Amino acid sequence: DLRDLMHSRNMAMGGAYMSMGYGAEVIGGNPAALAAYKRYQIEASGAWDVPNGMGFGTLGLADSTNQIAGGISYHFVTFGGLERRWAHVTTMALAYSLADWIHLGVAARHHVIVGASNTNSITMNAGVLIRPASFLSIGVSGHNLINNFNKDITRFFVASVSALILGQLTPCFD
Repeated sequence: DLRDLMHSRNMAMGGAYMSMGYGAEVIGGNPAALAAYKRYQIEASGAWDVPNGMGFGTLGLADSTNQIAGGISYHFVTFGGLERRWAHVTTMALAYSLADWIHLGVAARHHVIVGASNTNSITMNAGVLIRPASFLSIGVSGHNLINNFNKDITRFFVASVSALILGQLTPCFD
């Protein structure tokens, strides 16, 4: 399904990335993490699984230099084996810092899926990120909170924690 549209950095971390806020993947992950680090960001990523004929391409833009952080991402995904599907997923996210240590975020996501499981739907994600210390992040997020009754777009919740150790190692758990 379309549960995790991860970039290569996230795949290398075993899929645990929701509380970090390092990349543009937070637009579709925990949108509250957009406000964690002040920056402009443009990311492009992609992958192709040749034997299985599955792949994706993504582009993300984020600006968190203001009090309200914002980002937009687009994913093109092909998946499904015998039940092949092509998905266009566009996400817009906003995040607000109540203080340096607590961030709130919300994202609207538009899906257009063509193939064995068609849909044209909108859903939303929401999250909270708490940073009690500069090296520790704790997050909670809800995904696809508006039900669209499509087997590829399931509702799920994530609790996450990450820590920066000696400025070099970032263990994460989702």
